[in-house]
Order: sequence, then C-alpha cells, then structure tokens
Amino acid sequence: MKPLHTPNTLLLAVTFLAAGCASPGSSHPSPERDLAPLRSTLRRGVAWLADRQAADGSWGSGVDTARAARALRMSDAPAAAERGTVRVRANCARRPPETAEEAAWALDLDAGLSSARETLVRCQVTKDGDPADGGFSAAPPGAPDLRTTSQAARALGAFPGAPRAIAFVTRCQRPTGGFAGNPGVAHPDPASTCDALIALRGFGVPADDERVKNALLWLRANAPPGFSFRFLASLAAVWQDLGGPPGWRETLSARLLSRQRADGSWVNDGEEMDPVVATALALEALSCCR
Repeated sequence: MKPLHTPNTLLLAVTFLAAGCASPGSSHPSPERDLAPLRSTLRRGVAWLADRQAADGSWGSGVDTARAARALRMSDAPAAAERGTVRVRANCARRPPETAEEAAWALDLDAGLSSARETLVRCQVTKDGDPADGGFSAAPPGAPDLRTTSQAARALGAFPGAPRAIAFVTRCQRPTGGFAGNPGVAHPDPASTCDALIALRGFGVPADDERVKNALLWLRANAPPGFSFRFLASLAAVWQDLGGPPGWRETLSARLLSRQRADGSWVNDGEEMDPVVATALALEALSCCR
C-alpha cells in the first residue's frame, strides 16, 4: 500500500510527534471546538456513499458492502447501513464466507451470523509451539498476520481462542514497543502496531497492560510522514479507544476534510483503491474524531 504524500501530511506527523507524551485523557475534544465543518463533511460523505448503494443493498463485493455498511452505521446513517446489512446476511445465507476478511466484516455487522463465525474460527492457526500459533490467516491453511488477526478480534471479541491469539500478537511485539506484521519480521511499523493494538483490545487486553502502553508510546513517536486512508481509519480507532496526542481529533479531521472532493467522496491518490472503499474508510476515521 502506498501512503499519501502531500505537504500537509508532514504537518500531521509533526503534530503527533510533538505531542508524543500525552496521556490517554487527552483524547477528549476541547469544549470550544467547532464541530460544524466535521458534521457537514460527514453528511456529504454519507450522501455520496448512500447514493452508490445498489437496489439490492450492495456496493459491489461482499467485503465492500460490509465495509460501507459499517461506515454508514458509525456515521449515524442507519437506514442505508441496515440495507447493506440485510444484503450481507443474504449473502451469508446463500454461501458461507470463504475468507477471514469476508467473514470478519460480515460478523462485525451481525454477530449472529453463525456461518461467518465458523469460517473465521477455522482461519485461526493452531500449531502448538509454532510462532504462528493463535494468529489468523486469510484462509485456512495459511500464514497468519496481524492485519487479519485484528479483523478477527473486532468481530469475535474475547472468544474461547482469544488467549492463543493474544499470545500470537505478543510474539509480534519488538523490544522498542512497536509491532511487526508477523513473528518472523524484524522491524516494527505503524500500521502493524495499530493492528496489534486493535487486536489486543478486541481480545480483551486492558488499556493499562504494559504491551498496550509500550505500543502507544512507540506509535506516538513513529507516526509516518505519509498516510493512507486505511491507516488513518486504524489510527483514529486506536486514538479514540486509548487516547491520542492533544488535538489529534482536530488535526486528523482537518487532514481528511481537506481531501474531500466536491461530490462528497474521497480518493486515495497514488493507490489503487475504489472510491467506495476510500470514502468508507474516511467516514470511519471522521466518525472517531467527533
């Protein structure tokens, strides 16, 4: 995935770095903050995304439909979100999800989708004594990674296999506090660290756990100079949950507001990403900034 590179991204990174020692309580917006521009941007993005919904409730693929429905639900657009959810339920009834991503997105929308849960649970690797044990792969059998494991955590929560999954995530943490994408990768990166924090919290690890605190410190000191919408959505979710640097909501939302197109959508320059996906990710991030 190629990050966005514009002059403003460096300003965003510098803001994060300068505020690297903030406490979790700093995640709360300031009382004098004007939310009108953010609300207007959300409304325009929601309208664009809802207008692209097909008559059957879908937005193309099953994963894109679930992603768009989740973004609309987070953005307080329940009618369009429910139509998408109904489509996802119908898809699961017709054919069980085949991949962890498809199953996780479906289950995230509706925890009662047993076929999606069964598929996702089967994607957890069980190899006693192996570094891969406990992680989630894209499809069984396969090599697990933090991104897929974080998707599973959001969908499954503290399920019976969570302790093995937590152990897998822990093996991805490096002495500096950051996380690599899997146990075999030497160097940590910000996207994997966000995935790890989402996974740990989803599987039930408390915010005051040393693994979480060390990862937050590393993330605040290593925000990259370029951002993709996928990373922004993950970073916003982490900051909202655990507390970000002072002013993170204002800084992140201003960055996204400046990228919205006249029709209400977002496009990730330099990266092959459907505008539906880019817009859904932008809406997720902005919803965390309110």
